[in-house]
Amino acid sequence: MAEYAKRDQKIHQLRCELNHRKELLAGKMGKLSEATKSNSMLESIVNDYKDHTQQVVEQKRKQDKALRDILEHLRKVMEEEGLTEKGLEHIKRQQKEILDELDLVKTNMDNILSNVSKKENV
Repeated sequence: MAEYAKRDQKIHQLRCELNHRKELLAGKMGKLSEATKSNSMLESIVNDYKDHTQQVVEQKRKQDKALRDILEHLRKVMEEEGLTEKGLEHIKRQQKEILDELDLVKTNMDNILSNVSKKENV
């Protein structure tokens, strides 16, 4: 069990670092957007960032759909298959993990979209 705790702790640490770096990038993007007002050569960089952001949003949407498809499949398996108690417990754990992952995907997508809307209003 300690192995799982260490793994979960490492995952949490990596997610915190990732969120920190995203915040740094968002801040730099804001500064870059301001700088384009006085230096038109930076516009292509801002446009590249916007394109990249849209690609990330599209990936998050695809990930959301895939996770929802998996949840639907697990629901059907639970309904249609004659599963043992142990099998049901296993599927329920998988569903919980997927729902947690869906929450993360949604939160990430919301953060990305709110950062984009903030930059557009600057």
